[in-house]
Amino acid sequence: MSIPYLRIERSSRVPLSQQVAEQLVQAIRARRIQPGQSLPTVRQLASFVQISLETAQKAYHLLQRDGWIISRPRHGTIVSPNLPSSIPMLPPKREQQRFELLQQLKTYAHLPGMFPVSGISLPPDETIRTGLKEVAGKAVELALHMEEHDPFGLLPLRSKIQGLLIEKGFWSELSSICMVNGTQQAISLLADQLLTTEDVVGITEMCYLPVKEVFQQKGARVIPIRQDRNGIDLTHLEEVCKNEKLTYLYTMPNAHYPTGESWSAEKKKLSSRWPLR
Repeated sequence: MSIPYLRIERSSRVPLSQQVAEQLVQAIRARRIQPGQSLPTVRQLASFVQISLETAQKAYHLLQRDGWIISRPRHGTIVSPNLPSSIPMLPPKREQQRFELLQQLKTYAHLPGMFPVSGISLPPDETIRTGLKEVAGKAVELALHMEEHDPFGLLPLRSKIQGLLIEKGFWSELSSICMVNGTQQAISLLADQLLTTEDVVGITEMCYLPVKEVFQQKGARVIPIRQDRNGIDLTHLEEVCKNEKLTYLYTMPNAHYPTGESWSAEKKKLSSRWPLR
């Protein structure tokens, strides 16, 4: 009924129950815990890892939900003897190497000049998360709308966007709002209309590379702007502007690609003054 040592990071944003469950899954995949093997009771697990009974119960619930373990009253808890064949089983040596690599990456993330990329960044803003939950159902309904589509996009969606713009103080004709299939298509359309071979575009060093290529294909000169953990480096932007007359500045203040980071409200406010200088 023994289990491998479980390392719990109590300062982590990841819930303790999830940490326990994920490490037990790693042990199963690495065959340190065998299919059919008995596992400790909830009370024993809580005592072994120094967590509450509720946390231990949640960890087992996660494992049982995903089919890793089987729990039956008066029979205890065991690793599922019939794990799905689609589940890749890691050899112990490779699993250990993966663990060491992840620990090394965490160390590097705190070095000066380094910042995390998407996947280990902070979770999305709570307001954005709530908004997505509220509109997700309606968005699917509209996406499956069977009427003939306007090439400029679904009229109800464009109307909503028009309302949001008006709330922000920007008047826009409904006929001027066009929905696109993604960033690259939008930038390509804008570049066709706006860019000339004499234009200079500032763009952050870490960016969606196809967008940078669109600017270059249209004949514009691209100037890289440094960035830090909090977004674009405004000091470097100021230095660039002293030597270059930027026509446009391409940035992603929210959910920046590829880091997933969003700028602070203060940085957004400061950068919004740039066009006025």
